[in-house]
Amino acid sequence: MDWLKKYADIPEAERIRRIAALVATAVARHHVAPPDRDRSATIKGAATVGDRGPEVARLANDPTEQRMLEYLTRVGAATPRDFQVALGLSPMTVTRRLARLRAAGLLSVEGHTRAVRYTLRTDFDAN
Repeated sequence: MDWLKKYADIPEAERIRRIAALVATAVARHHVAPPDRDRSATIKGAATVGDRGPEVARLANDPTEQRMLEYLTRVGAATPRDFQVALGLSPMTVTRRLARLRAAGLLSVEGHTRAVRYTLRTDFDAN
């Protein structure tokens, strides 16, 4: 079990976030509907859109963008690479779609360059 030592320095909250991301990836790949409940209380960093998650996903006309928004609803925050792996999209498709969703004001961005993470905006009532 030497491979476990490699993960000993990772805080428990980060381990749980990574496990949740893996589960969400598996769900997205196999198109299994998640149970109807507010997952924001169980996944740290998840968007707190509650019942508005599917509503936000319908704001996008493009089916690919809808899948990306639904993925963010389940996972909370994701890197462009996460979208590529979970949804089976090319890097250019992810880049273009994220740019459109950002321009539409549906996403918030944290970080820069390779450390960038996208989340659903939760402050729609503030507009």
